[in-house]
Amino acid sequence: MSRPRLLLASANQGKLRELRTILDGLPVELVGLAEAGLGQPPEVEETGDTFLENALLKGRAYAAWSGLAAVADDSGLEVDALGGAPGVRSARYAGQGAGDQANLDKLLAALAGVPPERRTARFRCAAVLVAPAVGGSGGLKERRRSLPETREWHAEAAWEGRVLEAPRGSGGFGYDPVFLPDGWDRTSAEVDQATKDAASHRGKAFRALRPAIEAWGRRMTVDSRLVGTWRAQDIGGRPLRDDVASTIAFGDDGRAAGDAGVNRFGGPYQVAGDEIELGPFVATRMAGPEPAMRQEQDFLAALSGRRRFAIDGEALVIGQGPEQVRLLRVDEAPTAAT
Repeated sequence: MSRPRLLLASANQGKLRELRTILDGLPVELVGLAEAGLGQPPEVEETGDTFLENALLKGRAYAAWSGLAAVADDSGLEVDALGGAPGVRSARYAGQGAGDQANLDKLLAALAGVPPERRTARFRCAAVLVAPAVGGSGGLKERRRSLPETREWHAEAAWEGRVLEAPRGSGGFGYDPVFLPDGWDRTSAEVDQATKDAASHRGKAFRALRPAIEAWGRRMTVDSRLVGTWRAQDIGGRPLRDDVASTIAFGDDGRAAGDAGVNRFGGPYQVAGDEIELGPFVATRMAGPEPAMRQEQDFLAALSGRRRFAIDGEALVIGQGPEQVRLLRVDEAPTAAT
């Protein structure tokens, strides 16, 4: 079995380090934007009014760009004396493209003269998983989109504290050097990563999201015996016509692609024990001679939905009865289906 790839939808190196630690041990291969091997990722404009809206904007955009399931978050600092600012603009508080130091300097200038008891603040985080439809939410709230092949889950958390008058510590990133959590005598930049992750907004949000990621990962685990290209020999014991070359390639990324005669199709697949769930497939309009077209439609119908499957050497059997498809391996090292 090979683990499905899960995209970490952030270019922030500090955030990526935290996510890899928090999500360690899940049945997935964590992939950063640069590791996806897809070139320059898109710039996602964070136009939402809430952290959740922005997290969903990022998760959806990067999932669509990569073809992978993606986890994303949006987080920031809310300061009560500033009416909740910097809030959703935390990463660009000092202007678009501003760095951590510029944002920190602007925050301290805005709070100049504000007494300690009025410097209450909190970090907030909204974490999301945007994934192909797989069922099993791990107990987390699910947000189904209009597209049937996509599902979303989210979790939110906060970390209460106050803003100091001067930075302390060299760890963490962003506003960590001036954030003193409630009950602590050290800032979030003065503790080790494990201590921070155990208490932080991001740690709590992604730990709440873990069950959904784990449920998705286990359902998307790929049976390596399937990976390859297979050519259909018969459907329900009926040999295929010579003019219909129907094949399907199972990639190691949980995607399948193939052809039914002149018609191409593609979509996700999932394996659970001796069952495989295929589709929904997206196919071009059927065309060609009517007998061949009927057989092509039969092939697609037989490969849609949840079916039992078995592999015996170079033969793959999917389904039972009149819709059973028998295929033979024709390629043992395909590229990942898209």
